[in-house]
Amino acid sequence: MFDPLPNVSRPAQLSMHLGFFSVVLGFVTGIPAIILGYKGKAEIEAAQGELLGKEYAFAGLAFGYICSVLSLLGILIYILSTPRFLQMEEQAQQQKLRSGIAAAQSACSMVYAESLLEEKPFSCGDVNREIDGYGFEEMHIFISSMGDTNHDGNIDGCAITATSLDGKVVATDTWEYLE
Repeated sequence: MFDPLPNVSRPAQLSMHLGFFSVVLGFVTGIPAIILGYKGKAEIEAAQGELLGKEYAFAGLAFGYICSVLSLLGILIYILSTPRFLQMEEQAQQQKLRSGIAAAQSACSMVYAESLLEEKPFSCGDVNREIDGYGFEEMHIFISSMGDTNHDGNIDGCAITATSLDGKVVATDTWEYLE
């Protein structure tokens, strides 16, 4: 009467399903799809026509290989590019700190000019109070006196230190006034 329909290879079916999942899960399901694809293909060839599913095995193998390679390539790119991105981030942070130092140097000049106009001694502490309103939300600015090394009765300038909020990046500079 009827010839019964041949069965489909279970490993070939699983290979296809895992291969499709590897589009999202990468090599996690891609590698099992490859293994089951070869197992299903061998099983189908050994059954000599009693099992179907060669196309399923091929689909599982194709998706498994392609998605595994792509996911491993993505991981490799991530690993290789991370140091460069961290370096770029630190350079950007350093530039922000340099901008903060430039603003602090301007504040030193302004406070110094005011002290000359008001005929009072210049103080780095006055500069610290002045920059409190500058809005340095992304860094800490600290200004300290460089002392009176030439013994003329006036401080010689200010040492300016800018530090990122996490403390990982630090920039320093000085401000000195000329007579």
